[in-house]
Amino acid sequence: MAEPKTVSATVTGTALTQTASVTVIASTVSGAQSTVAAAPPSIAAGGAPTTITVMAKDGFGNPVSGVAVTLAATGSGNTLTQPAGPTGTNGMAAGTLASTVAETKTVSATVNGSAVTQVASVTVTAGAVSSSQSTLTATPASFAAGGGSATITVTARDANGNPVSGATVLLTASGSGNTVSQPSGPTNASGVAAGTLSSTVAETKTISASVSGTALTQTASITVTTGAVSATQSSVAAAPTSFTAGAGPATITVTARDGAGNPIAGATVVLAATGSGNALTQPAGPTTASGVATGTLGSTVAELKAVSASVNGTALAQTVGVTVTAGAVSTAQSALAVNSATMVTWRPATRTAIR
Repeated sequence: MAEPKTVSATVTGTALTQTASVTVIASTVSGAQSTVAAAPPSIAAGGAPTTITVMAKDGFGNPVSGVAVTLAATGSGNTLTQPAGPTGTNGMAAGTLASTVAETKTVSATVNGSAVTQVASVTVTAGAVSSSQSTLTATPASFAAGGGSATITVTARDANGNPVSGATVLLTASGSGNTVSQPSGPTNASGVAAGTLSSTVAETKTISASVSGTALTQTASITVTTGAVSATQSSVAAAPTSFTAGAGPATITVTARDGAGNPIAGATVVLAATGSGNALTQPAGPTTASGVATGTLGSTVAELKAVSASVNGTALAQTVGVTVTAGAVSTAQSALAVNSATMVTWRPATRTAIR
């Protein structure tokens, strides 16, 4: 053991007064006997550092003082502080390691140029969820009401961009008619969790999320469009439902809707009517934002008309009845006819006076 020694002697049982002092010093540094340790062995990314302590020893395990120690660490994002000076009388020198990248680090050391065999492992974990670094995406950004859906993907990250695993994600969506399927479990090793959104109401939805109770800054916008024209959901109406022949007309209003009842804008409407003598005016343009297009029906023939419509080539199930009634009697249009094969003429009898 490296330490001061006092050497004494006895001669034929008599102890000599004089002694001798011998100082045993440590030998050269041994890479196998020297040690490297980290405390604590796990730190949060961007947080407090861990202390790396190197104990320099010779081949007999004696501490070696006054030697220079150099630290090294694997990985990225590291802040490695070297020991402030050489080893002390106890053979120890200490530095620190902090990092912004979540991963396992291997810390090694050299003492007076000799590599220490032992290394220390430091686990850098992700920090708390960052509302600004975490992301929210929706794919696709548009789908049809009542038919499609979008996948909502949340990636949870800490303030340094490290993925946060094991976090609970909660999704919400604005608007109505929504079916939001929450992620089936917490975020995976990549910080990812995904759910879905479907809806029966055509409108723009704003999707937001919270991760372990932290509301994310980023949101996603999804446009739910109308579906195809529904023959049963669309409607045809007439006002009035009765008018006088040659007068009128009746306004025919068609409202185009998809299978979920959403109004369909920009659709082409074609009207048809049974009977004769009709003056049928088609809508002047496509359906409005409310799904509405109007035309008119006039007629000179008194009868019941059945008015039907097609929207973008789809025949609507509903029809509407319009009654055309006869107008007032027309002296010019009315007629008088005599139909007889025999005409009898009557004359009065002649009377003779008696005198």
